[in-house]
Amino acid sequence: MGGQQAQDPRVERSRTAVLAAVVDLLRERGLPSVTIEAVLTRSGVSRATLYRHWPTRRALLIDGLNRLMPPPMDVPDRGTAQERLRVFVDGLAHQLSAHPWASVLPTLLDEARRDPEFATFMPGFLDARRATLRAVLEDASGRGELRDGIDSDVAIAQISGPLLYRRLVSDEPLDQYFRDQLVAGFLATYRRP
Repeated sequence: MGGQQAQDPRVERSRTAVLAAVVDLLRERGLPSVTIEAVLTRSGVSRATLYRHWPTRRALLIDGLNRLMPPPMDVPDRGTAQERLRVFVDGLAHQLSAHPWASVLPTLLDEARRDPEFATFMPGFLDARRATLRAVLEDASGRGELRDGIDSDVAIAQISGPLLYRRLVSDEPLDQYFRDQLVAGFLATYRRP
């Protein structure tokens, strides 16, 4: 008899309750509010149960953040560089404005700067999101829409950076006009002559 053994439904209920508590606390008050005591109170599980699945607060936070974070953006494989970039920029602007994780982002960035162990979460999270935009840029370059030799890390920062600046620093709207200007400015710089 092969296959995976069925998990005890009580274990799954406990894990679900704990992760729901973590996500709720993250959304309400950010990373500092996610203490073991707060999660125990909110979830109703025992300390032993919590530590059986998450030996540290960091492990618990990472699982909670992975549940809260939006998946990498889905950009169509077809279309012009301009169309595909607009889909990416519009999607990122939406995530930064409306997705529940947007409210956690400031405390997440702060925690990653202060806690070297926790900072290991950020590269994987960012790499998954950069990969989508990197693929769009490489494809557009390969089809001759964009110049050869574009430094994709710089290009990604030029596209994502202004959105993050407006969301985290200036609190200006990520409206359609701004997003269209961002794409137009990028293409003016990198489009093949």
